Amino acid sequence: MLKVFFALIVLVVLLPFSLYIPWVQNVAKDYACRYASESTGLDIKLNRILLEFPLNLSIEGLSVVEESGDTMVRAERFVAGVEFMPLLDMNFKIGDAELVNGYYHLLSADSSTVLSAQVDYCKLLGTDLDLNHRVLNLIDGELSGGKVTFTSYPHKAVEEPDTAAAQPWRINAYHLALADIDFTMRMLPTIDKLHAYIGKAEMKNGVIDTGKHTVDAHTLAVDSADVRYYTLSEHDAEIYSQLHPLPPDTINNPNDTVTWVVRGDSIRLSKSHIIYAQRSVMPSAGLDPNYIELSNVNVQLRNLYNRASTVAVDVDHISCKERCGLEIEQANGSIYVDENKIDVNKFRLKTFLSEFYVDAHAPFTLLNDKPTGNFVIDTDNRIALQELGLLHPALKATLRQIPQYNPLALKGKVQGTPEHLDIKSFKATIPKYLDATASGVVNHPLDMKRLNGNIAFNAKFPNLNFVKPLALDAATSKQVNFPPMTVKGEAKFGGNSYSGHLDMRLEGGSLVGKGSFNGNRNQYAVDADFTNFPVRAIMPLAPVDHLTAHVKADGHGFDFLKASTAVNADVNLGSVTYDGVTYRDITAQVNMNAGDVTARVNSNNPNCNLFMDAQGKIQGERYIFNVNGNIRDFDANALGFTDFPLNGTGEIA
Repeated sequence: MLKVFFALIVLVVLLPFSLYIPWVQNVAKDYACRYASESTGLDIKLNRILLEFPLNLSIEGLSVVEESGDTMVRAERFVAGVEFMPLLDMNFKIGDAELVNGYYHLLSADSSTVLSAQVDYCKLLGTDLDLNHRVLNLIDGELSGGKVTFTSYPHKAVEEPDTAAAQPWRINAYHLALADIDFTMRMLPTIDKLHAYIGKAEMKNGVIDTGKHTVDAHTLAVDSADVRYYTLSEHDAEIYSQLHPLPPDTINNPNDTVTWVVRGDSIRLSKSHIIYAQRSVMPSAGLDPNYIELSNVNVQLRNLYNRASTVAVDVDHISCKERCGLEIEQANGSIYVDENKIDVNKFRLKTFLSEFYVDAHAPFTLLNDKPTGNFVIDTDNRIALQELGLLHPALKATLRQIPQYNPLALKGKVQGTPEHLDIKSFKATIPKYLDATASGVVNHPLDMKRLNGNIAFNAKFPNLNFVKPLALDAATSKQVNFPPMTVKGEAKFGGNSYSGHLDMRLEGGSLVGKGSFNGNRNQYAVDADFTNFPVRAIMPLAPVDHLTAHVKADGHGFDFLKASTAVNADVNLGSVTYDGVTYRDITAQVNMNAGDVTARVNSNNPNCNLFMDAQGKIQGERYIFNVNGNIRDFDANALGFTDFPLNGTGEIA
């Protein structure tokens, strides 16, 4: 009896060690495959299994095939070494693990999700799975040569309640490397097709904590990626949604409301290619929002933070080239966005020829149907017009008419609300052509009926003739010239009413005046001083030049054959040249009110010394006047009206 007892003890002790005998492993392998196949209905095959002391496992030729004939799992070779003693404490310590030519395929029960993943080579070093504390540590992981396809049909999804209480896990990955990975995703109507090829990728010190709902990574670097994202058109997406409506969301899963936090200390993308386009769109020339293609994309980010709608990131570098030819050489700054506001802090962007700077702070309420909130925008830009032509080729012919030796400089600061804009400063410069500044306030800029404001301006125009091809036809261009000038003043506007004052200085002359106009009443007023104003410098074909005069007028209406039109005008002509003849010391007054018209002219000009007084009424479509006057000296020949002597004096009554 004692011998039998000892024999049983020896058998119990030696039986586990029999699993290390190869022929025993083969028998156990065949039995396990046959039993699992009969139990599950799957065709499970395993060519070879090898278990070495203590727990070094090697598997070759594993395949799991569904009844439909589709392969579910396949592995050419899998090797893993597990430490024995930690297993007693529910801790799986795997020194290293290696997978060669692995494949996995999943079709969800409701057919709403299809996933397939093929891996050429995967190796894990220093894996520690602690089931007691639900912690997974991975010292190093490498995956090279992979192809993943994910397809989602949301309209087929049948949501089932999760009755099991979720247990928090923490995953620590100290180093992961990917190479030659191909990922394809489709999820209509949102994503028609997303294809991403990753040449190389590396992550250091990554942590996923499902208890704290956080994802952290110290470093994430992606190199030589090719990402192509295709969407449906708005019309096609709407049709698809109508044909495939989403099932009602009838299950309240509290875990869906948990907000995750994603943080990244350093994120880098280099030497990559990106396409964001609408399906079947043939890209048009220039920048096409429906087909954005970026090549040689390089991005360096720091301090990424994302929680729900909150995103914060420091941009150290961005460079890329768009299909249209526009090339970004550098961009840096910081961006903060949450559900309440957006902050763009000292963001600079440089292209091959242009530079942009913006510091902006605004609430998201500005995007509401009725915008509200305070904002401030500070910007300083150098815009190369050649690059505007790259964005919009149709503008090239027009832009060629504008000087392109130096970029257009635009600098300004604006703050306020949608109801009140305070233009602290605005400056536009094209060296050698224009230099203009402005400041003021604009109220109700989004409501044309209530729009009003006050703008002060000061501009120098060394050469403004470049605008002629843009604004005038060829015939008119011959009649107009823009000499070097300075213009400053102030303009007020609101309720179809305009007023202001102007100081224009040209070489040898000036115009200083003020005026107002009410478009609702057709009411106007002007008070202007011309000092040796070079009229022909602006209108080369005009017979008038060198005007010195004071003009003051007010009234309402512009149909001078209507009794409702009113005019009160005084002209004091100091001097003017007309057809080469200079006229001096002439005054004129015109008054029109309720159909009564009076006009008075007094000239002390040599060879045109006269006084005339006219009084009359508007009758129908003509004037009836009584004219009285005294011609003290009139020499038509001296004035150039005749080529023969003709002069005289007289009375007009």
